[in-house]
Amino acid sequence: MKSGFKFLIFLFVLIAGYLYIPRYIAEDALRCVDGKLSDIAEEVSSIPLAFPEGYNPGSIHSVQKDGDHLFVLCDHVLFHFNKSGDFLGKISIHKAGTETISVTHFTLNPGNKELVAVGNNQIAYIYDYNGVLIQAKDLKQNGSQTKLLSLAYYNNQYWATTEQVIPGKTETKIEKKLCGFTQQLQPLTEKKLCQADLGRFYMEGYFDPQVAVSEGCMYVHSPSLCTDSLIQDTLYLIGTNQLEAERFQTEQTATVLPLLLSDRFLISSYSNTLDADTCYTYCFDRRNNIAYFAKGGLVDDYYQTGRIAEFHPLDIQCRNYYFCRKQAAPSGTAAGSNSTVTLYLVKLEA
Repeated sequence: MKSGFKFLIFLFVLIAGYLYIPRYIAEDALRCVDGKLSDIAEEVSSIPLAFPEGYNPGSIHSVQKDGDHLFVLCDHVLFHFNKSGDFLGKISIHKAGTETISVTHFTLNPGNKELVAVGNNQIAYIYDYNGVLIQAKDLKQNGSQTKLLSLAYYNNQYWATTEQVIPGKTETKIEKKLCGFTQQLQPLTEKKLCQADLGRFYMEGYFDPQVAVSEGCMYVHSPSLCTDSLIQDTLYLIGTNQLEAERFQTEQTATVLPLLLSDRFLISSYSNTLDADTCYTYCFDRRNNIAYFAKGGLVDDYYQTGRIAEFHPLDIQCRNYYFCRKQAAPSGTAAGSNSTVTLYLVKLEA
């Protein structure tokens, strides 16, 4: 009997050790509540975008802002507006003067008042803000199957995340990298992307990684695939100091974090226009030790537009975010009348 009791104690200790949850996770019970925009926003402003007459905007893919300049990638075409939403111009990539090439990514170089638009042909086109083409650069590497996943500008360099297919004798590998380029788009550096240590087993696989900056250092972000583990993952990353800037990169690798880091909030947001049920926004308030999880997106309690399914950072430091709302032209209006798009800019609380 005694030996059986000792065995049970031993088994209990063994299981407890296997399921050990670090003290920094257990000691402070977190509140996790549905999130509203006012929980994280200091200020929200609206800008009605005046697209050209006769153009009905569809999907808004990306928005970037430089002072009075707003650039909006809509239906894979770049539109230029001022800060009030007045239309200033359009940038379309043309091949041999006829075939239009879709813009897949773009970024701004505020110092030179230039932008880089990457086409679905993997060629980067550098324009000034007036739409004058300065340079075109083929980003494809000779003989390699490399795809550009995202593009950003920081610290006088362009930065891209890429995906390369590497054929092998028994299996094909996919390798993702963080690549640095000069302002003339000449390759400088590259580092292999690696998943963050979350203290648990999980399958490697992430959405297209994006470049972001915290405390003056770059990191790479991809939304979490495991929403049920977000709080545990957040506290593990904090407790193991993996959100410290010096931990973001080594000489050979760059870590992919499941969170975007602002001064106060840690955010993971995923949007899917084809399946709204999979959209979510998670925010961890480091000051108040509260976690918000909003399935379908945060509730817009500023302008009462419903849940925000698509919530994206506006700047590389992730201190400002944006979302859009599209409204169809009223029934009975003339054929070809524009739908309207309103851009909402969100400044996070510090």
